Amino acid sequence: MSAAGQERLRQNGTALRMTGISKRFGPVQALRSVSLEVQAGTVHALVGENGAGKSTLMKILAGVYQPDTGTVEIHGQPRTFANPADAMGAGVSMIYQELDLAEHLTVAENIFLGAEPAGADASAASIAAVTFLLKAAACSSSTALISAWVPAATSYRLRT
Repeated sequence: MSAAGQERLRQNGTALRMTGISKRFGPVQALRSVSLEVQAGTVHALVGENGAGKSTLMKILAGVYQPDTGTVEIHGQPRTFANPADAMGAGVSMIYQELDLAEHLTVAENIFLGAEPAGADASAASIAAVTFLLKAAACSSSTALISAWVPAATSYRLRT
């Protein structure tokens, strides 16, 4: 990482901290004392085998589930989300892993589907910002980005 990038991370600090998160569904221990810290201005991927608890952890962050134990902090402030609306009010939203996206829309437009910014100017600016971030985060090639991010059997457009 460049010196400028390291300085930006130092200034922005921790955007998300999940500490000691546990969740049980009946006899199944889905999460056991999981911790995750994300610095502002960074991009992360949560990967693992099926049943590893990735979706459960993200649903706790998004307010779909409440943890049995542990804490969630957003920008250093402890937060408890009773439901997804609470999480969205704190700036947390979830893009669920679904294959049923709108094929006629771009990747960025699919991200905002159902939560479009108000007004044509805001919508266009937001979609342009997400498109820029998607390109910057993954690689310089939008084709490689698309093939890495969406199912191989589905074709999506990323406007430049």
